[in-house]
Amino acid sequence: MTGGSGTITSNGAFTASTTVGAGSVIAMYASGMTGRQDVTIVPATAATVEIRLTSTSLAVDSNSVIVATVLDAYSNANPDGVVTWTTTGTGTILSLTPDGRSILYHAPITTTPASVQITATIGAISRATTLTIVAGPPVGISIDTPATTVASGGTLAFGAVVTDQFGNAVTGATIAWGATAGSISQQGVFKAPSEPGLVVITAGTAGRQSFVVIEVTSGALDQFSRQATSATSLALILVTIIAIAAGVFLFVRYREANRELREMRKGGGGGDGPEP
Repeated sequence: MTGGSGTITSNGAFTASTTVGAGSVIAMYASGMTGRQDVTIVPATAATVEIRLTSTSLAVDSNSVIVATVLDAYSNANPDGVVTWTTTGTGTILSLTPDGRSILYHAPITTTPASVQITATIGAISRATTLTIVAGPPVGISIDTPATTVASGGTLAFGAVVTDQFGNAVTGATIAWGATAGSISQQGVFKAPSEPGLVVITAGTAGRQSFVVIEVTSGALDQFSRQATSATSLALILVTIIAIAAGVFLFVRYREANRELREMRKGGGGGDGPEP
């Protein structure tokens, strides 16, 4: 035997190697004559399918080349047959080779569902792989605002929503926070200044920026003072109204009393005096 192509018994029973290749079987006779037969070891029938891809994570609206390798029981590649592909999710599959062993998968534009399963099949043998669909590069950012006002010295916790060109949420983006007054942490927690006024809160990532305007109002003590002043003013108004009403009432009673007095004088024969 040559080339490690297998083994052969003295009776001529040849057993092929488990590795594909080529070799020769040589027979020698007692007279010195020899015979030679070339032998080619080919793969056994398909036993499994392996799937190879660059990454198990794929951005929306992007492509990935996926390759299937059909192996026999001894891990030799078997080129026979055609591999077919299916997917449980969205996206498209384009075959790059006639035997289907190489395909181009085009991801959908949405991250819902968050993953797809792609299956390669040849005969009764199948193998599946799962691709995680992630958002594309960030192109937009918005600020999640819990409130538009805050008392001086108070705090507000802001959040930022980063999206790709299709509106999918981008996770793991680094946010740079800023505030024109007071302070804000890189976690988005804002502490209002002691003075009332307007404060601009900014959030930025990947060259994109968004902002909101927050009104810082006076503290609880000032608010109480304003409420107390308002209550005092209302009381003064009520007292003034009551005083005016009382004056009108007394004037009317005075006129009525004079009229009654004149009438009594007329009845008693007295002369009319001048009306006061």
